[in-house]
Amino acid sequence: MALITRVSRLFRADLNAVLDRIEEPDTLLRQAVRDMEESVAEQRQRIELGQHELEQRNGQYDTLAQRLIEIQEQLEVCLDADNDELASTLVRRKLETQQQEKTASAANKSLRESLTKWRAALAENEARLADMQQKIEMLQTSESRTFENITPASTTTVRDEDV
Repeated sequence: MALITRVSRLFRADLNAVLDRIEEPDTLLRQAVRDMEESVAEQRQRIELGQHELEQRNGQYDTLAQRLIEIQEQLEVCLDADNDELASTLVRRKLETQQQEKTASAANKSLRESLTKWRAALAENEARLADMQQKIEMLQTSESRTFENITPASTTTVRDEDV
């Protein structure tokens, strides 16, 4: 029974070694690097889009802040003129604008946090990609050294006199 187990392990090990050679590790490594490069490019694009969205939201937030200042000025004029009906309408608009400003502020904060996380993940993935690229370079260098160490066939010729 132990002999059969050993023989089956030997065949599995040999089969795995054959499969490893068939798969060509350098090709798999290059494909993994290409996949990582695509992933890093997608992450960069997502960060750029997020940054653009944040800039737009900041513009909207600034617009809301300016609108609040204008409403406050109009409200003061209405209160000075004792126009309570118009003042109540302005107070309602002011409260709505403040709620919109709060919502925009929370959305900006959330997006900033997401951008920070995305940038950290991008930095980590770029470091992994650099490591993988370095491994490929080392692999290529070792392969070229292996081929350099192989000496060509002897270039000496046999003369008729030697025969």
